[in-house]
Amino acid sequence: MSIPSPAPAVADPFDLASPFERRILVHYGEVALKGRNRIQFEQSLQRTLHHRLRMADVDATVELRHDRLCVRLPPAQTIPMSNITALLREVPGIVNFAPAFHAGVSALDPEAGRVWLGRALIALAADAPPPGAGFAVRVNRAYKKFPLPSTQLERELGSAIALNTPWKRVDLTTPARTFHVDILRDGLYCHIGTQAGLGGLPLGSAGHVLALLSGGIDSPVAACLMAKRGCTVDLLHMTPSHLVQQQIEETPVAALAQQISRYAQRCRLFVLPYTHFDLAIPGDADGYGLLLFRRFLARAGAALAWQIRARAMVSGDSLGQVASQTLENLVSTSQATDMPILRPLIADDKQEIINLARRLGTYALSLAPYKDCCALLSRNPRTRSRAKHLAALEQELIPDYPALIQRTLDQQTVLTYDCGRRIDAPGDSNGG
Repeated sequence: MSIPSPAPAVADPFDLASPFERRILVHYGEVALKGRNRIQFEQSLQRTLHHRLRMADVDATVELRHDRLCVRLPPAQTIPMSNITALLREVPGIVNFAPAFHAGVSALDPEAGRVWLGRALIALAADAPPPGAGFAVRVNRAYKKFPLPSTQLERELGSAIALNTPWKRVDLTTPARTFHVDILRDGLYCHIGTQAGLGGLPLGSAGHVLALLSGGIDSPVAACLMAKRGCTVDLLHMTPSHLVQQQIEETPVAALAQQISRYAQRCRLFVLPYTHFDLAIPGDADGYGLLLFRRFLARAGAALAWQIRARAMVSGDSLGQVASQTLENLVSTSQATDMPILRPLIADDKQEIINLARRLGTYALSLAPYKDCCALLSRNPRTRSRAKHLAALEQELIPDYPALIQRTLDQQTVLTYDCGRRIDAPGDSNGG
């Protein structure tokens, strides 16, 4: 799956003082294919986008149009456009977006429209072009009652740019910059092209999941990808002993949860100790210790998932990457519970996962010194296992497995994050 890279830093005409109202046209992709449910997906995207902007103290309104969303922004001197577009690149469900100047319905008068469009495009073309660079003007006259033909407007506006700005050469084949004009029912829009969004589906449109989070590279990426596919995400992490909130906040896992919340928005980090499991398992259990732990993690995760009404768990497993992720061992782990375990990275190579982690901003955090639970338990794990044999070992070593799970859940510590911030929430706790 592709994650858009940040746009290169360039001078932004939307940050310069101007008399033009700033808006952002937001387009979505798969939402438009949802038929009768389309309005629910659109409203979900509208809510999550508004929440993301509000959490960043952007006093903007998000309006639903026929086939797009429109963000109405405060004056240019208040919030830099680059700050706002960085936020939009982290919102699941947005395919692309375009910062734009806007004029209301009064500009749909042909003469008033001509004047306004000329001034707006001149403002967008104020910067010096690269040597030899050409430009083009493209007009989308979606509102057919606007009387001027698109080709006529393109010629007139191109002349205005060439006469009044540093952009002198017209190039309709391979322009270095294309100036776009959209003539819609609610007025005129001018922009200089779209920027890529995260894609996927709006948060909350695909259900709720619990992601199993280690301190490694893979599991944070898996959690972010599930958010991209429209799932709300909570996180589960295991530690050798019980930790309180202050101790957890000082770990790389807390930093990872905070970064994941930039995409998943509001999410909870549940931290459980595996002390009781560790006391029940003698040593490495003949090479099966890690596999028994992963089955314990699946069971504890399933019990927690039922409590928080998550419909599935999420793991960062990639087939064959390590000994515990051979096909036989993944099957043995999955058979420990009836709760589905989703593995969005199952067919990805390690380098592909690393590339995703870098773009999502989790890679450097995952490299911070920290011994996750699998690293602490792993000795020489077996590459092949059978669920029936592991179940027999569990019956021998842990006769009352439900009680073990309950003791573990009773010691949970909970922290809440939202849009890259640690927040205080009613459900937060320091455990037993």
